[in-house]
Amino acid sequence: MDTAKETLKTWATPAITLGLIALLVAPMYGKFDDINARLDTFSGRLDTLNERLDSTRIELKNEINAVRIELKGEIHALGARIDSTRDGLDRRMEATTARVDALNLRVDAVERGDAPKGAQGGDTPGQGASPR
Repeated sequence: MDTAKETLKTWATPAITLGLIALLVAPMYGKFDDINARLDTFSGRLDTLNERLDSTRIELKNEINAVRIELKGEIHALGARIDSTRDGLDRRMEATTARVDALNLRVDAVERGDAPKGAQGGDTPGQGASPR
């Protein structure tokens, strides 16, 4: 029996200490489960948000591509209008240049005095026509 008492004395203090620690730590395990449950909830929410973010990103990419295609079409149409306007202006400039050249020839002919009759200002007095 002495041996049992000695063994009990030897192990009593560590056993009591271990028991007290277990009693203090046991409520923490419940809190750890609660924390794990909350982490799982937040993880699920993050997964949902990540899926929404991915779908929004895909929608935005598609929208950007549609706008890009539309802008390319508008730029092409504007380029065609600019080319058409430039061609029209070139034709007008050529016609104006031809008229100016013809007027210069008439002015030169009038200045030399060999212009055909009527090219020197018509029959209106004061425009170079002789009075009748």
